[in-house]
Amino acid sequence: MKDKNILNRNIKDQFDRERLEPPAFIWENVKTSIDAGKKRKIFPFWIILAIVGGLALDFYLPQKVQEKNIETKTEFSTKQQNIASTTSVNQAVENNANELANKTLSSKSNVSNIRNSSIENTVNNSSKSANQKKINNIVNQKQSPKEAEEIVQNENLGLKNTTEQSNTSENKDENLIVKAEDDKSEQATRELWTAINPIDALAPNLLEIADNQLRMGDCYSFKNKRKKSANGFEFYGLGMINQQLLSAKNAAADNYLTNRKITENNGVAYGVGIAFRYYFNQSIFVKAGLQYQDRITYFNYTNNDEVKIDSLGRIINGTRIKKTTNIFNHIELPLMVGYQQNLGRFNLNFAGGIGIGIWNKRKGDILNSSIRPININSGTVTGDSLYTSGTSSSLIFNAALEYKFTPKYHLFIRPTLQYYFKDISTTNNPISEKYLTYGLQAGLFVKL
Repeated sequence: MKDKNILNRNIKDQFDRERLEPPAFIWENVKTSIDAGKKRKIFPFWIILAIVGGLALDFYLPQKVQEKNIETKTEFSTKQQNIASTTSVNQAVENNANELANKTLSSKSNVSNIRNSSIENTVNNSSKSANQKKINNIVNQKQSPKEAEEIVQNENLGLKNTTEQSNTSENKDENLIVKAEDDKSEQATRELWTAINPIDALAPNLLEIADNQLRMGDCYSFKNKRKKSANGFEFYGLGMINQQLLSAKNAAADNYLTNRKITENNGVAYGVGIAFRYYFNQSIFVKAGLQYQDRITYFNYTNNDEVKIDSLGRIINGTRIKKTTNIFNHIELPLMVGYQQNLGRFNLNFAGGIGIGIWNKRKGDILNSSIRPININSGTVTGDSLYTSGTSSSLIFNAALEYKFTPKYHLFIRPTLQYYFKDISTTNNPISEKYLTYGLQAGLFVKL
């Protein structure tokens, strides 16, 4: 196979070397025959003729149009001069009429004299110069002087009618002035203003429409528009430290007081409340509401030498332990006055007042004078003899930081101190009992 490829390559190389070059005269004959087959193009002379014809038309037609425009312009200029002359006279009359109206407003007594003299002088002076110009213009148009005078007389007749109309209008204005001064009413004044200045009279008309709409029964009343209120309700919960304040009513109760303090420990106070806040202005407010509170203390009694007699009559010595959670349930009415400072997204307010207790209930244990645990629940003989079931009183002080979560809803946290200054024990109880609570209130203020 390899030998066959070599053979083919050798044969191809030999054929390449055996190429024949044609003689030079053959190429000359081929070129001659190719040139003979080409057609000779003739230059398009019709294009030159079309260009020349277009230029001729472009030069000829504008000349004709220009000649016609000159004739029309001459005609129009002549008519325009006639119109301008008439217009100048009318304009002069109109200007003097306006000037007359203004002077009429300032002085009623001189209206008639100023109007007659002004119009008469204007018409005489203007008509003389205008008539001469008109006659000259008409004569220039190749009309006879007689025909020109007739044309001017006709135009003056129209000018006279215009002057008469102006006089009639001025007489009407004069009557309106007299009416406005005699009636001295708003309607007469508006009629006069409308006659003198029709465009400016639109403003009084619009005001009259607005007045009529405001008198309609179903029209919106701005004074009945509801103002945005700063007042609102607050809802809160409270968590506080309850501190029991015990004191002996006499010196003989000192030992009893010591044992009470050993067995009773401070606890917590918790509850909920609702109050309405009323603002006199942006800073001063009052607040009244209802608050429920549980005050807790812990009773822890331990006696290592407790003696007990069992059912068989045997004496048993041992240790006695008793633990009780004392709960004082309380409902009161807080009445407070406060001051508020606006700090952008926050409000800072301070308030103070009193709390009036309207209901209370007790449950738990304390020591009696024999240093033994006894029950003090409300409704029991022992409990009711040692504690009052009447009202209580307290002083309240707090400071609150409010965050304006939305314009209507404010979140607040309020440190509070409350001192119950009224003794809740009776004369049978040798110990005076008062309470102090301090802690935090947190809640939501909703603006109305």
